[in-house]
Amino acid sequence: MSSCRKPDRIAEARAVEGGADAATLKTVEVEDLPLAYLPGNAVRARVRVVGDIAA
Repeated sequence: MSSCRKPDRIAEARAVEGGADAATLKTVEVEDLPLAYLPGNAVRARVRVVGDIAA
């Protein structure tokens, strides 16, 4: 699991922009994929966040 919180914050912001209620957000999936074609320890982080529709 990623120790960096930035992907989580980005996913939460996108969920709220899409109409989710910020008070009900929940992270349901986190996936770190190493990128072998880039130097260093580069990874692609996929975070899935869900929440109730905002009223």
